[in-house]
Amino acid sequence: MGITNNSYKMCEALRGYFENVILDPELTKQGYMELHFDKSVAPMYIWVCPTNEGAFDKGFVNVGLKMYDDSLALNMDRMIEIFEQWKTESPFGKQFARAIQVGEWSAWQYAEFQNKSISAGSGFLLIGDA
Repeated sequence: MGITNNSYKMCEALRGYFENVILDPELTKQGYMELHFDKSVAPMYIWVCPTNEGAFDKGFVNVGLKMYDDSLALNMDRMIEIFEQWKTESPFGKQFARAIQVGEWSAWQYAEFQNKSISAGSGFLLIGDA
């Protein structure tokens, strides 16, 4: 494919499920996903993704945090701490005021390709993470 510089950065992700999350009623009519690039979690981001159409009235969401890991050591406790801090300090965290976590957190590491190579051209587009 012409990609010669294999530049990867290790990332970590944390995911959990919550119910009773306050969702925007106007946006739930069409379905949506929230991405929060809040400076309290920078350079990471938090996602809030309602799981399906039937879950909107219950406020059932998939919630996660993505972060870069320079130490290459998964630290789920630290990521949970960052998420909990975001919930209490960010104006967007208020939607979790009545939320109840359903199940355990899960976490994983993955390599993110960082090469600034050409990913589109005449008749082709490279997409995805596989």
